Amino acid sequence: MIINQQYFGCFGHLKKRPFPPTAIVIHHTCTQSPARTRQSLKSQGYSTHFEVDRDGMIYQYASENDICLHCGSPNFTCIGIDITHPKDGTFTEAQIESTKALVISLCEKYSIPQEIHEHLSGIYPHRAIGRTACPQNFPMERLK
Repeated sequence: MIINQQYFGCFGHLKKRPFPPTAIVIHHTCTQSPARTRQSLKSQGYSTHFEVDRDGMIYQYASENDICLHCGSPNFTCIGIDITHPKDGTFTEAQIESTKALVISLCEKYSIPQEIHEHLSGIYPHRAIGRTACPQNFPMERLK
C-alpha cells in the first residue's frame, strides 16, 4: 500500500488528539477528484485524514493524531477516510481494495476493532452519526 503525502498539511494547523484514535469513519465525497474534494472541504471549514481516489491512490492530508473536522463530536476519536465518488457514481474495485488495505493497516496500528458498526466503535459509515446516506452505496461489509 502506497500513501501519497504530497498534500499532507493542506488543511493548515489542526489540533492534536490527546489520545490515540479508537474508530474510523468512512465517507464519500460527491466530487470528481481529490483536488475538488480539498477545495470543497476547505471552503466549508471541514477536513479529513485520507482520501481514496478512483484509481485506488490513497492521499493523506493530516496525521492520524490530528483532530480533523469530518463528522461532528466524534471527530476527537475518529480517523476520517473519504472516498472520491461523483454524485450517483459507483465505487471502483481499486477504491474498495485500497480502502480495505488502509482500514486494515489503521486497525492494526491503533488496535481498532475491525468490525463494522452503526454506532461509534470500530469502523462505521458516516450515516451512523448524522442525517446522511454517506457513504451511499459503498460496500462496508468488504472492510471486515
